[in-house]
Amino acid sequence: MLRVNHLEAVSCNLVNDSAEKAVLGILIRFPETLSRADELREADFCLENARFVLRAVQELRAENAAIDFITVSERAGVYGPAAADFAIECMQGTPCGANVDEYVNIVRELGRRRELVDLANRLRAQACDRAKNVAGVADGTRESLDELETDAHAAMPIDAALSNTYEFLSRLYEGLEKPVMTGVAELDALTGGMFPGEMTVIGARPGVGKSAFGMHIALHAARAGASVCVCSREMTDVQYGQRLLARISGLDGMALRTGRLSDGDWPRLDDAMTELGALPLKFLFGVSAVEDLRAQARRLKAAGALDVLVVDYLQLLQTAQRFQEEYLRVGHVSKALKAIALDLHIVVIALAQVGRSAQGKMPTMAELRSSGEIEQDADSILFLHRPEEAGDASVHPSDQPFFADYAQKGLQYTAVSVAKQRQGHTGLTRLLFDPAHMSYSAVERERR
Repeated sequence: MLRVNHLEAVSCNLVNDSAEKAVLGILIRFPETLSRADELREADFCLENARFVLRAVQELRAENAAIDFITVSERAGVYGPAAADFAIECMQGTPCGANVDEYVNIVRELGRRRELVDLANRLRAQACDRAKNVAGVADGTRESLDELETDAHAAMPIDAALSNTYEFLSRLYEGLEKPVMTGVAELDALTGGMFPGEMTVIGARPGVGKSAFGMHIALHAARAGASVCVCSREMTDVQYGQRLLARISGLDGMALRTGRLSDGDWPRLDDAMTELGALPLKFLFGVSAVEDLRAQARRLKAAGALDVLVVDYLQLLQTAQRFQEEYLRVGHVSKALKAIALDLHIVVIALAQVGRSAQGKMPTMAELRSSGEIEQDADSILFLHRPEEAGDASVHPSDQPFFADYAQKGLQYTAVSVAKQRQGHTGLTRLLFDPAHMSYSAVERERR
């Protein structure tokens, strides 16, 4: 890892030894200035001994211990023999504490400039290394710049966290902040919706309808005004288009697939295209690596065009990094998707395939294919299960007499398990899936 050393910093005029010593001396001599130590990082100091002294001050402050030239020099000496004498030197050459704000600002600004130089050095080295993936290098650089600009590593005091929470609750109460809902009332009542920064994983066996369910949520969110992007590694643009048109137009999906349309079907298609074309819904079909997805998501977010990202599906995403084991690759992708949700403050919905051991029964978190990391990273996990008979344990008792009727009408009874939710309830709900029109609806028991 490249670092800007003291000589390079001096040659670039990016170090002020006097300011670094003055800041530390003031912190040691004037207790009323110690709160400023919370604003500083070791990376803000170029001198190694200065970093040791700052570490000593911050540790003693955290321990609520006495802070003076004796305690600080003693603690700093643990990290470097010369650091003890350096602490005393800082205190002896300290001016009055009145200018501490100016000295802190000097130290922090020069520290940030050195970080930029360090980032540029690393970027040059990685760009020259042809073994490095270009997209991965570019994405890593953007992430480092974002952290530098936002000071992402700075500690947040509890009053700031509580203030942010209060403001969020106020916006939620006033209707200015709205969660992303699935569009199925019973499920939404159980989950409370999905909020920015959260990753929801929807798992199912192949062919159960997870892509259709992801599209159902995407469409509902877009209709509610959210900017939605669907990244698909499983279907083409035409396949998605056929599914959306079948849902909105009411035409049979097989008729759209085979092109067996009547003259009267085309006006319905035109109306459906007009309705869909007005929605804030975008697709990514050419993205194969999670690093490329993050880059595209950043661009959309910067343009104000991304609130919800749907990934279809998680295990198909690749990464620029190389892993010998498949579960490590999937785990890396899972963590990267959660990071996208947090960093961009968006809702991420990741579809996932479960192992064949879940055949014929409701999947569990143990059966998420390839990686246990998914369970840890997800804020919520939903599983879809399609019972084959009325006696299945996931079929609601009051639905059992009507199970065969649903099948005769071309509807597929689907159980949805909320298996994990960080800040909500878990439980089971049921839906009806219409495969001809790729739509989900609630089981309306009161109308029987």
